Amino acid sequence: MIETTATYFDGISSVAHPVTVMLNEADASLQFTTHTGKKEWRIALVTYHTVGNMTELHCQNSIMEILQVRDTAFVKELKRLRRRYGHSDIYHRLIDLGWKIHCLIAVGIIALIIVCNIFVLPWMAEKTVNMLPESYDNRLGDMYIMKYISPEEVDSVKTVQLQQFAALMNFGNSRPLRFTLVNSSVVNAYALPNGEIVVYSGLLDAMDSYEELAGVLAHEAMHVNHRHSMKMLARDLSGYLFLSAVLSDVNGIMGVISQNVHTLSSLTYSREFETEADRGAVELLITNHIDPNGMTKLLLHLQKESSGFMPQILSTHPLTAHRITKVEELKKELSYQPKEQPWMKKIFETLKK
Repeated sequence: MIETTATYFDGISSVAHPVTVMLNEADASLQFTTHTGKKEWRIALVTYHTVGNMTELHCQNSIMEILQVRDTAFVKELKRLRRRYGHSDIYHRLIDLGWKIHCLIAVGIIALIIVCNIFVLPWMAEKTVNMLPESYDNRLGDMYIMKYISPEEVDSVKTVQLQQFAALMNFGNSRPLRFTLVNSSVVNAYALPNGEIVVYSGLLDAMDSYEELAGVLAHEAMHVNHRHSMKMLARDLSGYLFLSAVLSDVNGIMGVISQNVHTLSSLTYSREFETEADRGAVELLITNHIDPNGMTKLLLHLQKESSGFMPQILSTHPLTAHRITKVEELKKELSYQPKEQPWMKKIFETLKK
């Protein structure tokens, strides 16, 4: 049995009463005598709160009564006895760990939050795209075209020619693809979620062969087939989409994405998505008996041109030596026998005029 001195408050008056408290290990209780008689608090019913070197003890049977103990050794033994009999809850265990452990836990929680924001939340947001029917892709793409592509910018004659060029290819697409040529010096091309593939005349001017144009269209078609723009938009908006995804609020997800439809033409795809699109494009070119070297030539040509300026297509479709190497490795893996495509060549030459 261990004993110490303490200050007792009966909860009725503010008078402090000095008492001697005994810790009875045999029957797991605190025993003391006050001005009103003997008291016994079962350890299982005792809660405590420590501030500095003073610990306040309460009993669940008489919550208004307080014992104030300043004997740290006595309090330590009380805690040990509570753990021994399985009466120490998680809250008090955490409180008893000390400030050093608390700091480590805080650092761990902050690190976990950072990891979740960088990796987990974007991944979860990307998966929410599977909750959205493809009709939503069409709605977003149509919204973008109405707001950001004016009829005056579209070269209607060359758009028809571009569509004729694309009609000679099998894109393996699950939804209709539409092709639009926009008069602009911007060196860029991008795919919208609704299957609209926009090519700027500035990019067309940078090409030397129809195989390069076929490579661009095949690459953008892969972005459409795999819903990459929707997934990247979801990743970029992951913080906003997380709560909607948890609540399975499809309308909320769609509302957030719709508010950011203007970013569709400037999304920067991840290396994973670019690799997937490049691989699909090379395989598609081979299936159509088009020389996949055209795609490599375009990438190398754009990379060379970027030494003086940065074409927009390189900022939205990050071009790296790694990506070019991957395309070259893929061509070595696959066997192909390209055939001359006179109709594609003729249409390409007409587009270049």
